[in-house]
Amino acid sequence: DIIKSFNFNKYGPKVICIETINYTRDGTGTKRVDLCAAIEECGYFEYANTNINSIFVSKAWWFKGR
Repeated sequence: DIIKSFNFNKYGPKVICIETINYTRDGTGTKRVDLCAAIEECGYFEYANTNINSIFVSKAWWFKGR
């Protein structure tokens, strides 16, 4: 809910690290593809994934001047 309500146009960070795995006691959590899609719709791409966290980078910043 926080990510979905965040104003990326106003505060748009260059890099965001988000825990994208659903918590489970036994460690079998699944990736929140809906959360990843919401971030990507805001102009970010998934740069790296640690299995628990995903690191997203602003496309506008990353591709600026390339």
